Amino acid sequence: MAHIPRVLCPHGLIPGGEVQLDSDRAHHLYTVMRRRAGDAVRAWDGQGQEADAAIIQLDHRKGSIRIADVESCDRESPLSLVLVQAVGRGDRFDDAMIAAVEVGATAIQPIWTEFGLPAMKAERMDKKLRSWQIQLLGAAEQAERSRLPDLRAPLSLRDWLAQRPHGVFLHPTGAALPRSPALAPRQEFHVAVGPEGGFSENEVQLAQQAGLPICQLGPRILRMEHAGPLALAVLQAFAGDY
Repeated sequence: MAHIPRVLCPHGLIPGGEVQLDSDRAHHLYTVMRRRAGDAVRAWDGQGQEADAAIIQLDHRKGSIRIADVESCDRESPLSLVLVQAVGRGDRFDDAMIAAVEVGATAIQPIWTEFGLPAMKAERMDKKLRSWQIQLLGAAEQAERSRLPDLRAPLSLRDWLAQRPHGVFLHPTGAALPRSPALAPRQEFHVAVGPEGGFSENEVQLAQQAGLPICQLGPRILRMEHAGPLALAVLQAFAGDY
């Protein structure tokens, strides 16, 4: 049986209704997935509903689908996990975000740090956020998430810590990640990961002053794009999701 691609319909699903696809979704279906009129797709609204659907018309710029019966779905983690990832060089932030979304993160919080990339100017940041959002959506569709994770506006580490987040701050000098961390189903639990060069000593001190425990995952040092998703998976294993 051929894989049935998922298509985000953020404005809602109505049984028997017709949904117009945005240019990005139409291009992906037509050019990447090689789908054509009459083919089946699975529509989802990013808020816990999905439906079988069929393509009415499609080309590389636009398209539409017909919605069948709508049903509720819930494949989300019982935890509200936020990956707080320093923005580094190359595609490492992108890779960390994609894996975290597939693992089950409910939100991604980019941060600017001392050893990571400096904050971008507005025009470049807007372009980067659009790129990240497209990749986040692709990862959520790949993982058949029932809810679309939140991509938050980048903050400096200091501004993020000023929010007094609940969670852990990953650093090789920390204690082992506790096997029974304070996890609650509806309370956000933040996992902060540094860039390639890690967090600075000053940043570690700031995290301690904000009340965040400094933790590490084990005796081996992981790349920045691997540490966060692994930590999320470990936490979800503690909670019984894995």
